[in-house]
Amino acid sequence: MIGAAKQTMAPRFDATPTDELTLHAVVDGPALEPDLLLSELTAGRTAKTALIIKSKSDMDVDGSHGARSPSDQFIADQKLNLEKREDVLTFLRHQIEVLAPYNPQHPYRATFADNCLEHRLDRRQTTYQLDNVNNVKILLLVSGAGKTRQLLEMLHIKLGYYFVSQGRQDDFGSGDLSACYDYSAKNPASARVFIRLLYFVRAFVCNYIQDLGYTQPSQILLAQLHPVEFFGCDIFEHLFESLARRSETTTIYRKIQRCFDFVAIDEIQMLVESDALFRLSTDRKRDRKRDRKRYRKSERPFYSPLVYHTKNLGKFTNFIVSGTGINYQLIEERMASSTMKKADYTRHSIISGIGPLDKDAIAEYSRLILSEHNIDSLDIDKFVNFVSSFKLCHGRARFIAFILDSFVKNNDMEAAISKFVSGLSDVNGDLFPLKFFRRDLNNGLTSFSKVVGGDTLGRLLRELLIDYMMSGKAQLFVRGQVASDAVRYGLGYTRVSKDSIFAVDLVEDAIVECLRYLVPFSDVADTLVSRLLSYPKPQMVGFMLEYLVAYAFVANLHPKSKDKIKTFAGPMVEYLMSSKVQYQVFFPDHCCGPDILFKDRDTLYIIQVKFVDTITKQKRVGACNTTDPQHFYGNRKTKSVLRGHERQRDEILPALQNLRHKRLVFLHTTTKTTVGMEKVTVINQETQPKFFDKLNKGIWAVLNHIRDEFNAKK
Repeated sequence: MIGAAKQTMAPRFDATPTDELTLHAVVDGPALEPDLLLSELTAGRTAKTALIIKSKSDMDVDGSHGARSPSDQFIADQKLNLEKREDVLTFLRHQIEVLAPYNPQHPYRATFADNCLEHRLDRRQTTYQLDNVNNVKILLLVSGAGKTRQLLEMLHIKLGYYFVSQGRQDDFGSGDLSACYDYSAKNPASARVFIRLLYFVRAFVCNYIQDLGYTQPSQILLAQLHPVEFFGCDIFEHLFESLARRSETTTIYRKIQRCFDFVAIDEIQMLVESDALFRLSTDRKRDRKRDRKRYRKSERPFYSPLVYHTKNLGKFTNFIVSGTGINYQLIEERMASSTMKKADYTRHSIISGIGPLDKDAIAEYSRLILSEHNIDSLDIDKFVNFVSSFKLCHGRARFIAFILDSFVKNNDMEAAISKFVSGLSDVNGDLFPLKFFRRDLNNGLTSFSKVVGGDTLGRLLRELLIDYMMSGKAQLFVRGQVASDAVRYGLGYTRVSKDSIFAVDLVEDAIVECLRYLVPFSDVADTLVSRLLSYPKPQMVGFMLEYLVAYAFVANLHPKSKDKIKTFAGPMVEYLMSSKVQYQVFFPDHCCGPDILFKDRDTLYIIQVKFVDTITKQKRVGACNTTDPQHFYGNRKTKSVLRGHERQRDEILPALQNLRHKRLVFLHTTTKTTVGMEKVTVINQETQPKFFDKLNKGIWAVLNHIRDEFNAKK
């Protein structure tokens, strides 16, 4: 542990050799046996007997056990009384001079990151304008829609405080709010004290650098957004900790006299669903045994005291909390105590200002970003032409930002697209837009049989998915917690009227792609057939046909499996190697080559779907549309491995070699001859006229009608 700490801290001391650094620490806890394994320590020790290592500067020790910490020594030498305003300010100034001294020759400075999130915040991409209504505004949008960008754009032009709920990550935001939660969780009765200290310290530091000449909102934002780069350390967290620690034994002055009126808290869902519970009422003399139910109901997550005590300061008219996974029910019910109901300034309203990006918006934004990074004009044209027609990246800002950031960094469009496609199909990855939904399904927090507004979640999602396949759009008319869950799960964009959500729009192809990994497969196929027979004009023909072909193929191979067919949600290599994927279909990503994989014991059926003579999804991303495993993740022009997929291909090749392969093509074209059909079984109406009979005998006729209409429009 000491070695790891020395390595971690070494970069902060520039050229100082690691061996010259010393970690001063004391150890509290039980005496440990010399040969005790760490695994036994983790499993066998309780919180009360855990081994604790503390920095010497964090210890308050008296003269009989050792010297005071430097900060305590300063308080003693200066005879400071931290109950007095001027003494607290003197102490904090001293702490800054020690931890982050200001040098006019080398002033504080930081720069906004060169990525789509922080690039040119002066040029607004979002539209919401602060209205100065004294309430709590909730920015509730799907993950990756641009919530953080919207907050940063507002703070770039208006002085305010920016907090992140999940603590500092890669020098993005300060860890002071996370530390505030930790202290409050240990002592819930003192949550009000710690929250006030949080704002007191934040206001002090911002005022301090303002007095040094950092007066622009963008400068104040940079200090809070990248504190380690700006100050050399997270000064906000350090100063908060120094006061919070002492507040446990001493009353600390914490009245704010000069501050901004704007507060923005990002990723608020971390505090809405906190483990620690708090009470707003100061009456703690209630007989819990006699009124236990009422007492439990009054306990709330950290969000509640944070909002109440923040607004109760009377300083912050503009107060915005932003998040994806906000539990609306907690906000509306559990946190709406009698204390908060009486305070009009804790009233909540839903705000937006962000919509999905269509092809024109993506083309315009891409051209703007690339031209400002000195990308060659021909490369810009090529990139813009591709992404504007690549519907998989249309919608939330994170999609195109992900591709742009990768392209700007490496100037390699093939690698950027490959990385995006892989990330989108990785159900365990950060880019997967339905990650919260998958998490709740895996943890048993929701299910497809869950009753939602008189219906079941499974049926609602099935209808949503099919509506989108048939018409290219879908809409859920939902309110309250159901609407919030739909957003939290990543399904779509909110429609807001009179400060509340009344509908959620599904507008992204990517969500449909990802939903099929989660929604029960058999239910979708059955319903899709009935809808298709009544209205044979689907908008997503290829996607629809993959469902029908996969379902019909497995049902023909295993006639009793019709109601057991599922979609496998996980990496391709796991599907190939697992022995527990019976009746499970795998849909590879767009860069792989085939459209459908079905593993039946030691045989892998590799299926390609060719419906009408149009561009395939593989061709659109420059990949081979193939059933030959040797060309999986291959570049269709160079035949080499697609850049960005080298490791993925290396992982699946050994697993593919352990299986027997049967290659098939579902062929429903009329004008072109398909090449490369050696050793490939063809499925068409002539060779297998009863292929769809397990679904419905009229499917071939419907497909013929769709194909003829498509060819007539060419």
